[in-house]
Amino acid sequence: MLALKGLIIILVKVINASKYDVAFTAVSALLAALPLSFPSCFWLSWVAFVPFFVVVLKKSGAEQLGKSVRRWILFGFLFNLFVYHWFFWLHPLSVIGFSNRISAMVVLFGWITTSLLQGLLYIIPGAFCCVVARNYGKPLITAFAAVAGILTSLGISGFGGLAFPWIRISLGQYCVPILIQSASVWGIEGVDFLILSVNALFALGCVALPKNKSRCAWAAVGLFVGNLVFGWCVMLPENPSGQVQAMAVQGNIPVDRKWEGKSATAMCHEVYSRMTKENIKKDTKFVVWPETAIPVNLAKSKNWQKQFRELSQELGVPIYMGINWRPDENLYNGAVLIDEKGLSAVYCKRELVPFGERLPFGSFFEKAGRILGESDMAFDYKAGTHPEIIKTKYGDIGSVICFESIFPKYARENVKSGADVFFVITNDAWLKDSPAASQHLAHSVFRSVENRRETVRCANVGVSAFIDSRGRIKGELKVLEQGVLSGAFTPLDEKTIYNRIGYLFVPVLLLICAGICVILRIFSFNKN
Repeated sequence: MLALKGLIIILVKVINASKYDVAFTAVSALLAALPLSFPSCFWLSWVAFVPFFVVVLKKSGAEQLGKSVRRWILFGFLFNLFVYHWFFWLHPLSVIGFSNRISAMVVLFGWITTSLLQGLLYIIPGAFCCVVARNYGKPLITAFAAVAGILTSLGISGFGGLAFPWIRISLGQYCVPILIQSASVWGIEGVDFLILSVNALFALGCVALPKNKSRCAWAAVGLFVGNLVFGWCVMLPENPSGQVQAMAVQGNIPVDRKWEGKSATAMCHEVYSRMTKENIKKDTKFVVWPETAIPVNLAKSKNWQKQFRELSQELGVPIYMGINWRPDENLYNGAVLIDEKGLSAVYCKRELVPFGERLPFGSFFEKAGRILGESDMAFDYKAGTHPEIIKTKYGDIGSVICFESIFPKYARENVKSGADVFFVITNDAWLKDSPAASQHLAHSVFRSVENRRETVRCANVGVSAFIDSRGRIKGELKVLEQGVLSGAFTPLDEKTIYNRIGYLFVPVLLLICAGICVILRIFSFNKN
C-alpha cells in the first residue's frame, strides 16, 4: 500500500508540473489499448485510464465545453486507433479484386475512419464531465460521469447501419476467467464498469485532499478484491458428468483460395471430409465445421445434400456446418445440422458484417466502388430474423455465426429460446494471425460467462476452442494451424441474472447518475 501511495504522489507531482495534457492523453490511450492486443498485459486495464482521468478531473471544471470534448475525442480516437491496428493484416484485398495499391488505400481509410467514427462517440463522456464539473464541482460525481459516459459511448457503437461493437474495455481479461465472472450478473458492460471505476477511484486519490487520498486508493483496491472474491466463489470445478463429445475441424483454408470456383469447392470438401474421417472417435456425438465450410448453395444442390448425408451416415455422427442458403432470391449465411435423414431447420445469420456481407448506406458506397472500379465483392446477403434452435437428443444448440458473437443480445436470445450450448462458427481467415483473432475469441468467452453456457467454437483458420460456462478455455487450436480439436461440452439450463434482465445495467446507471445530480441540485437550491 505504501508503494501504491508513493506512485500516486509521484503521478500527482508530474501532472501538476506538466502542461503536456496531450501526452498524458496519448499515453493513457495506449496503455488502455495494450491489453486488448496482448492479453498478458490484462492488469494494465485496471490502471491505464488513471493518467487521463486525473487530467479530466483537474481540467473539466475550469475549461469550456469545446475544449473538454476535444480532449475526449482525442483519447477515443487514439484508443481506437491503437486497438484497430490489426486492420493492416487485412491487406492485400486481392480476394475481392483490389490491387495492392487500392488495398492499401482501403485498409488505411477503414482503419482511420473506424477509429475516428468511434472516437467521436467520446463526445458523450466529454460533455458529461464538463457539465457535471461546472455545475456541481464534485470530483466524485465528475469521475463517475466519465465512467457512465464511456459505457454509453461503447453501447451506442452497437447500433445503426455501422454497428461495430468490437471494442470493450474488459476484453483483455478473458484469459483470467476469475476476473470476469461478474458478467453473469450484469454482462460485459458491468465488467467494463468495474475496471473504469477502479481507475476512477485511483484518479480521485490523485486529486483528492490529503486525508481522502488513501480512502480512494483503498476503495479502488476493495472494489478489485471484491470482484476477485466473487469470481473465486463462482468458479466451479469442471463437472465431467453429462458431457457430450464433439470434434471441431479447422481446415485452415486461405480466404483467397476458398472462393475460386468449383475446383475450390471440391478442394474444401476434400479437406474437411478427409480430416473428419481420419480423426473421428467412437464416442464423438457431433462434428463441427466452420462458417461457409463448403462454398455452395446447399438449398438448391440436391447432389451436395446427398453427399453430406452419406458422409454423416458413414461416420455415424451428425455434422454441424456453416452453409450458403439461397432458397429463393434471398441469400443467407446459415448453419445446419446434417445427418443421414437430411437437414435440420436452417439458422440464418441475423447480424451481417458491414462492408463484408451488407453495404450500409448503399447508394453512396456503390458510387465509391464504381469510382475505384476494382471490387468483385457482392453485398447481397439477407439477414435472418429469429433464433433457430436446433434440437437434438444431446442438447439444444444455439447457433452463433462469426460477427454475431460480438453482440451479447444474440447469445442471450438463444438461451431464452431454449439453447443448452452454443456452437460458434466463424471464418476469420481475413484476420489471419492478427490480434483480432484473440479479440474475437474473447467475445465468445464473455458470451459463455454471461449466459452460463458452454461453447464449441470452430473457425476456419483459428482460433477453434472448447469453452466452459465459466469462461475457461479447455482446449484450442491456434491461428493458421490445420487440425482437429476434440473435446466435450455439458448441456446446461442455468439462468443468470444477466440473462433474465439483459441490457438494463447502463440505462439504470445513467438514471442513478441523473438522480444524484437532481438531488444535489435540489439540496443546493434549498440551502441557498
